[in-house]
Amino acid sequence: MVKTPIRILIADSDEDDVFLIKDLMLENWPGHAPKVDWAATSARALSLISSQAYHLCFFDLKLDGTDGVELLRRVRQRGYDMPVVFMSTDREPELALQAKNSGAFACIQKKFLSTDTLKQSIEGALGPLVAETEETAPPAAEKALEEGVAEAAQLLRSLSDHGTGITEALAILCRATDMESVHVFQHLESPEEPHACIPWFAWEKENAPIAWEKGLAISYAEIGLTDCYPTLRDNRWARQDAASLTESARRFFGGDAVRSLTLVPIAIDETFWGFLAFGDGREEREWAQGAVERLQALADRLGNEIRRYRDEVTFRTIVDSTASQVGDDFFRSLVRHLALALPANHVYVSEVVNARHSQCNILAGWENGKFLSEQIFKASNNPSEEVLAGMMSVHPDRVRDDYQGDPFLARLNARSYAGVPCFDAAFKVVGLLFVIDDKPLVDQQRTLSILKVFAARAGAELERKRAEGKIRNLAYHDALTGLPNRVLLNDRLEMALASSRRNQNKLAVLFIDFDGFKGINDRLGHALGDQLLKAVAERLRQCLRKQDTVARLGGDEFVVLLPEIHAPADAGNLARKLLTVVRAPFELGGEVVHITLSIGVAIYPKDGESSKTLLKHADEALYRAKNRGKDSFYFYEPGTGDDGE
Repeated sequence: MVKTPIRILIADSDEDDVFLIKDLMLENWPGHAPKVDWAATSARALSLISSQAYHLCFFDLKLDGTDGVELLRRVRQRGYDMPVVFMSTDREPELALQAKNSGAFACIQKKFLSTDTLKQSIEGALGPLVAETEETAPPAAEKALEEGVAEAAQLLRSLSDHGTGITEALAILCRATDMESVHVFQHLESPEEPHACIPWFAWEKENAPIAWEKGLAISYAEIGLTDCYPTLRDNRWARQDAASLTESARRFFGGDAVRSLTLVPIAIDETFWGFLAFGDGREEREWAQGAVERLQALADRLGNEIRRYRDEVTFRTIVDSTASQVGDDFFRSLVRHLALALPANHVYVSEVVNARHSQCNILAGWENGKFLSEQIFKASNNPSEEVLAGMMSVHPDRVRDDYQGDPFLARLNARSYAGVPCFDAAFKVVGLLFVIDDKPLVDQQRTLSILKVFAARAGAELERKRAEGKIRNLAYHDALTGLPNRVLLNDRLEMALASSRRNQNKLAVLFIDFDGFKGINDRLGHALGDQLLKAVAERLRQCLRKQDTVARLGGDEFVVLLPEIHAPADAGNLARKLLTVVRAPFELGGEVVHITLSIGVAIYPKDGESSKTLLKHADEALYRAKNRGKDSFYFYEPGTGDDGE
C-alpha cells in the first residue's frame, strides 16, 4: 500500500487528454493510482492549488486564452513550489522553449504520451515519494476489479453505439465487482420536483439490461436515497448498509438479493450530473483506496461518454431544427437552440453593418428565454472587437473586469463570453456569433467547437441574404442613382392611393424633367452627365419627408410622390423648393454646371383616381411648364388651364 497519498492536478481544457492521463496512471500503478484533480481553466487551477496541496501539476501550454507559462508564473508568485510538467503539441515550439526557461520540470509532447513517458515524468519529479509504494500484489478481488474496469473503460473509449455500449460496460462492471445490479441515474432539477433523477441505463443479474420508459423522472424519496443526495451533489461517494437500506431502495435496485448500496457520483464539466448505483449482495463491503479510485475514474469516463453523446444529439437537433430555415427564421431558430445546447442565458447572431466604425446589427438574440428584437451595437472596447477582427474571443470568467464600463455586459450581468466570426466565401467577416452568460464558462473547447460549426452556416446565410438583397435592390432601384425605379414607384403609388381612398386624403405626383440636359450631356460627355444626374437626385432626396418618394424613370425624368398632403399648395411649396435647390451651380470634374427643372403637378382625386391617370396628367402639366419657358412648375388643368408659376 502507498504510505503517502500522491495528489496531482491536471490543468487542461481538453477533457480527452485528462482521461488519457488518468487511464495511463491506472496502468502504471495497479495497486494505487495517484489522486488526480482536473481544472479546465487557469482560474479553476489557481483556486484548487490555493485550497489544497499538490505534489505535482501538469499544465497544458495552451489554456483558456492564456498559456501554461503564465499560469506557472502566477503559481510561483503565490509561493507554491511543486514541480510542474508542461504538455504541448508539436506546433508549439516557442512555448515549449519558454516552458523550459520558466522553471518547469519537464515538457511532454501530447502525441508521445504513454505509460513510460508519464511514469518517467512522475517518478523523476517526485522521486522518493513514489518509491514509498510497496510492490505487493493486489488481492484477487482487486485484481478482478482492475481488469473489469480496464475492460469497461476500453469499451467506452471505442464504442460506436451509445446505448448498447454503456449497458455492456455496466455488465462488465457488475461481474467485476460481484454486484447484483448497476444503475446509471441523471440528476434532475425542476420546479415541480426539486430533488429527482432519471434512470438511464441498468444491468441486473436476474434481468440483464433493463429498458426504462424514456424521460421517466423518479424522486430520490421514491428510491430511498433522500439522505444520500447532499453527499452525491458534493461529488462524494455515498453508501447505504443493511441497517440504513430502505425497503423502497431494496425493491428498486434488485429485490431481496440487494443488501447494501454504493453510490458513485458522475460529474460532467466539474458539475454533478448523476450517479452510478451499485446494488451489493453483501451487507457491508470494505473498499480499498485503489478500488475507490478505479471506480471513480470509470465514472469519469462514463460521464465523458455521456457528454459526447449529449453533444452529438445536441448537434443533430440544431442541424435538424435549422436545416430547412432561411433568413430571419434561421437566425432565430439558431440562437434559441444554441442557448439550450450550450447552455447559455444569452446568444446572439449579428451582421456587420459598418466594419470601419465597428457597427453591427443583432439580427437575432435570445435573452433569458425570450427573443431580442434587432438593434445596432458597436463592437469596440468589448470582447466582440476581437471577433470583428476575425479572431475567436473567449473570456471564461470575470469578463466585465477586462471591459469595465461596457453597458451591454453590465446589463446582462455578464461573467463569461465566447464568440466566433462568421465569414463569407471570400473569408471576409460578415457577422458575429457569440454567447454571454452570468456564470463562468467551464467547457470552452466544446462551446467554441459548436459555435464555429454554426458560424460557418450563419456566414453562408448572411452571404445569401446580402446577395438576395442586392438582387432585390437591382430589381426595384435605379442602378445609377440608387433611387426607386418605375416598378417600385408604381407599387408605392398604388399603396398611397389605397390609403388615400380609405382615409379620404389628398396626394400629389410631381413629374420632373431637366431643362437642356441633352446639350449639357453632349458638351461635357456622358461620364459628367451621369455625375450630374446623381448630384441632382441627391438634392431632390434631401428636400423630401420620410414618407415621400423620389424615383428615376430613366434618362433625366424623375417623379416625386407626396402622400397625405393637406392641400395642393403643399405640392406647390415643394415644387418651388426643388426649383430653388437645383438652380445652385454644380461643380463636377472641374466644371461648373448650371441646370434647371420643369415640373408638372397632378393632385388626387381632382386630377385622377388611378396611378396611370395621375402620371399621365402630371406629364402633360410638365410639358406646359416647358412650353412656357422652363425653370417652373405647372398644375394640371384640363385644356389650357392657368399657369402654375
